[in-house]
Amino acid sequence: MAKTKQLVKLDGDFKGLLKAFNKMDDIAKNDMKKIASDLAERGANYARGAASRAPYNEKQAQAVAESIKISKSDKAPSFSIGGNRKVGSSAFAAGYVIMGNEFGSKRFKQFPRRSGNSGREGWWLYRAMSRFQPTIAQEWLKGYERVVNAWKATF
Repeated sequence: MAKTKQLVKLDGDFKGLLKAFNKMDDIAKNDMKKIASDLAERGANYARGAASRAPYNEKQAQAVAESIKISKSDKAPSFSIGGNRKVGSSAFAAGYVIMGNEFGSKRFKQFPRRSGNSGREGWWLYRAMSRFQPTIAQEWLKGYERVVNAWKATF
């Protein structure tokens, strides 16, 4: 099972934002879930587009990208990729294929060679999400501020 990796470190301010949700009413929480879901969908579409431009084994990358699932319950944008869904013509689940397709392998020939920095940079997903994450974060914070201001105005 692959470990979850955060592209940016969560700082105290971000954790404070999330704690503020506990004080909000259900309408504000649902508004944030909608904002997060919409942004996660944009991120997933960006990842799917990156898969279609993968430099190695584009069909495998696209098959893995089709396993993306958007979280509808999180208040921060998130999606998962991989899982037990079979990909392509193989009998393997996306969760088993993604790491080799994304970071490469010296051992398994069905995957591309190791990506840059000894396989730490990825070929398509990690690079794409590293570029897109600041946009998602900025838009999420703007949405958060809108919801908080609307929520405070109800008092």
